[in-house]
Amino acid sequence: QVGAASGPSSLASDAEAGGIKSWQGALTLVRTSVDGNVVFAAGPNGRFVNAGGVFAEGGTVSMVGSSVSDNSATLAASLPDSVEMAAIAGGIHVGYGVPATIRNSRFNGNSITMTNSVGYGNAWSGGLHADSDITAIGVIVSDNTVTASGHTFSVGDSGAGEMGGSFTGAIMRGNRVTINSATDWAFAFAGASIFRGSLTGSVIAGNRVDASGPNGGAWVVGGALVGDYGGISLDRSTVTRNSARGVGPEGSVQGGGIFDAVTDGPPGGPLNLTHSGVTWNVVSGSAGVTAEGGGIYTDNVVTSINSVIAHNRPDQCIGC
Repeated sequence: QVGAASGPSSLASDAEAGGIKSWQGALTLVRTSVDGNVVFAAGPNGRFVNAGGVFAEGGTVSMVGSSVSDNSATLAASLPDSVEMAAIAGGIHVGYGVPATIRNSRFNGNSITMTNSVGYGNAWSGGLHADSDITAIGVIVSDNTVTASGHTFSVGDSGAGEMGGSFTGAIMRGNRVTINSATDWAFAFAGASIFRGSLTGSVIAGNRVDASGPNGGAWVVGGALVGDYGGISLDRSTVTRNSARGVGPEGSVQGGGIFDAVTDGPPGGPLNLTHSGVTWNVVSGSAGVTAEGGGIYTDNVVTSINSVIAHNRPDQCIGC
């Protein structure tokens, strides 16, 4: 058990790795809990927080029967849009070029939060953020949150976390992204994950993404998944009871289950469904906000083999 890190002084601009930071060699966690750690940075200088629990910047990562849960990273900024700012990874951050294998481990109840009283808000990856493809078997990524609230525009994504690689027997359930803008647009992506790679025998359920821009607009995509480079393959997997909602005078909400289209963000790729289901997902919006693609919204190639896209609202698939 790793305890909470002490908060930085008011002069600090950056804070990271509330529990463990590893930058060379092998990080091996076996039946280990990295839980309840805190990373925090605030005005006047706070501009960046990263990895409430673990930051693996280099080396390798191996986790077996372990937990990175109930950690938090919070940025309370008071800086203008001209300053680069971000809040990344409430739980664990696996860096670029870091090979990672994770088995029978959980990433639950982590949070990443950014507020900004002057400029924009920008937060992503509530639980597990992986810059490199990883191999994961039997992981649970549940009840993590991403929150961004800015005075100007706000953007955020991936309640479970941005990740990719080969996932077998994964559960991503009850994760949430909530994005608010006081004076401009709010942009929200992926209640569960901006994902690249394969999900086999996995369940992506009950995730939610919401954006509110009452004085600008809202653009919301992917109640569960948003396709990243290379696309997504689902085999014997279920994407169910996820939701996406936008509130504002104008905007759009697309893909209650899966969004896989070219945008200014993730480019998406082929979407392959094999013996899988995309069911009971919902998109909705306030007056002036267009909602479509209750199950899937795509402009990429979709291949469906013995799969079901049904019971989504208000429609099943745009672009299939």
